[in-house]
Amino acid sequence: MPISCSAVLSACTQAVELANSRGGHWQLTVVRDGHVLVDENSGGAAQDGLFWGWSTSKAFVTILTWQLIEEGVLGLDDALIDWWPKFADGDDRKKQVTIRHVLAHRSGLPSGVGGLAADGLTMHDWQTSIRRLELARLHRPPGARAAYQTLSYGFLLGEVIRRATGMELPELYRQRIFTPAGMGNSYLGLTDDQLDRAIPMQIGKALGRIPQAVVNTQRVRQAVIPAAGISTTSADLARLFNALANDWQAKGEVDADSPATLLRAATLRCATTPTNDVDVPDATTHMYTRWSQGFQLGGEPFGHPTRQPFGALSSELAFGHNGSNAAVCWHDPANGLTLGYVSNVMRNPIFDGDLVRDIADVFHRALAEH
Repeated sequence: MPISCSAVLSACTQAVELANSRGGHWQLTVVRDGHVLVDENSGGAAQDGLFWGWSTSKAFVTILTWQLIEEGVLGLDDALIDWWPKFADGDDRKKQVTIRHVLAHRSGLPSGVGGLAADGLTMHDWQTSIRRLELARLHRPPGARAAYQTLSYGFLLGEVIRRATGMELPELYRQRIFTPAGMGNSYLGLTDDQLDRAIPMQIGKALGRIPQAVVNTQRVRQAVIPAAGISTTSADLARLFNALANDWQAKGEVDADSPATLLRAATLRCATTPTNDVDVPDATTHMYTRWSQGFQLGGEPFGHPTRQPFGALSSELAFGHNGSNAAVCWHDPANGLTLGYVSNVMRNPIFDGDLVRDIADVFHRALAEH
């Protein structure tokens, strides 16, 4: 059903008011069925700025992993040690960890040696991060329970991808994701000529000043951090998920010659199949999250506390990824909506989580009422 101009204007006004309530710089892009409904920003530096994408970055390494599975380069049930023999140096049980486990956040390895704080302090150094994962011991058996792999997700998949392809992730992203999706303002590790476009993060006391100091350093902004380090814009995040929206519309075609921008429809449906139907909170975040094999999912929560970054009104088909409530990208096949949002301000998890939910629901509601 077409959405009226008055509904778009009303939704845009409400969304801008919500975005402005956070303060700082922000960008918001909303697309429906390929048509841009909203492309707004806070002005000033935000007009041409590149924002730290936080965990929206996981969507990119997820897509790349599924591309390689689709092509037969990787197998969903490949053990990580098949590609990375030293992965199990610290714990023989890690020989059981598969790509499937990592995609579902069930590897049992939510962090490297020293825990998440050490992960954050070394995330700019690929080799150190990899060695810390090699020496780490499992927190629980593979597949036992979802435990969000905050930074380890990207390094676990990224190291396997590097070994399987013989290529570095920034070039793979450029060839396989950025270029086909038309994303001209996204970088996995900022290049020297783009550093002046980086928007510094402002992180409130409730979340600690150390993350702000770390994220705003040049070495971090230029590092390859696949689970958190994309520098991007809301428009590019919307382009990414609009490309996936088009792939979804292929209606399940599995023919090898069927057109796809990023993933064939059958692959995308496999990637977005729910992996946790039990009402057990995530062991890392202690929140209830609907997971698929690489994406977060929308729909009604099955427990409390929870966050609904794609909106409380999103369908169970909605898929995407939240980025610490400072960024989010998603597509909902039920109503054709695609949204990309980035901000440089983090105040506190409750306020920020409610904000991204409410921005999403402005547009879900506008469609539902017209």
